[in-house]
Amino acid sequence: MKIAVISDKASLNGSINNCLSHVKTLLIIEMNDDPESAKILKSYSHSFEKDYARIAVSENCEAMICGVLSASAYAILADRQITRYDGSGMTVFESIQKMQHYSLNCFNSHDYLTDEKKHTCRCD
Repeated sequence: MKIAVISDKASLNGSINNCLSHVKTLLIIEMNDDPESAKILKSYSHSFEKDYARIAVSENCEAMICGVLSASAYAILADRQITRYDGSGMTVFESIQKMQHYSLNCFNSHDYLTDEKKHTCRCD
């Protein structure tokens, strides 16, 4: 299985932040049923979350784990039936473990930012 994870760095120890301004890296991870098998195949750095969604589609990922999602990124992923998981506040590895144990929350259509230019956290 291939999954996409938006993290602050290209590592399984990277953090999944709920703040779009801290989004730095998209990891493409391959794994089987055991989270210990997870390995990073590729990493990407882009400016816009929509780019990450498009890459997840082009890489044939089955799921994306991230913090918040913009409406446009959500639509790109939902259109291709890529499952969207909320990994906010976890490391990449922790979120993969929870996903494999069916204890990671999925995004529904109300869990994304409606305006990509809004910055709702106080991280600056």
